[in-house]
Amino acid sequence: MEMLIKEMMELAKCVIYLATYWIVRSSLTSASQVTDLIAVKQEQVHVLFFTFSSFSWGLSSLALRLSRLRSCLRMQVDVSQEKIDQILYKKIMELLKVHTKIDNQELFHLFLSFDDDFPLKDSSSESKVGISRLKHKVVMLLISKPDLSPIDQTLLLLHQTHEHPHHKNIEQDYEIVWVPVSSSETWILDEHINFAYLSNTLPWLAIRQPWLLNSAVVRMIKDEW
Repeated sequence: MEMLIKEMMELAKCVIYLATYWIVRSSLTSASQVTDLIAVKQEQVHVLFFTFSSFSWGLSSLALRLSRLRSCLRMQVDVSQEKIDQILYKKIMELLKVHTKIDNQELFHLFLSFDDDFPLKDSSSESKVGISRLKHKVVMLLISKPDLSPIDQTLLLLHQTHEHPHHKNIEQDYEIVWVPVSSSETWILDEHINFAYLSNTLPWLAIRQPWLLNSAVVRMIKDEW
């Protein structure tokens, strides 16, 4: 994946450099014309009308060129993101088939896919938690909507987990991680409020910023689970 990202960045740089050149050129041209307009005397306005009309056409041409470069760069970013998502989706599915309790770090680094050393939160201590805490443990993912509705069923599940006869034997060997997923592409205010309250109340780990989950991860969750 790193090689693909590097290649895409090189392609994007070419467009960015070209766009930078035309932005600077457009800025200088605009500044020059504004300066000329300020210097024009009242009696020269009619004489210079056609000259400035040609200048305006030049600016329009520059604006059109910049607009096309912007569209090209936007398209390239979208294509690159789609390819990265496809690779991430495939890689996670492969790791889910082969990962073990002993080595789950690569899987969770990809699954959470944040540029964050502490992507989890512990409500009991209100502290940030790194993925290393999940190492050598059985990890149970609680995937739900941000409001955990219906809450009574969730609490019943938690109670049954803690009252399980084998709980004492595995208490130090497992973690519950809450992964809230919105049904829409973007989180709404109510979902943020519900998540903030529940993630600070319920006794398990939760993703600190679930709205930043990679789109490929969200799609995999909805498709496979």
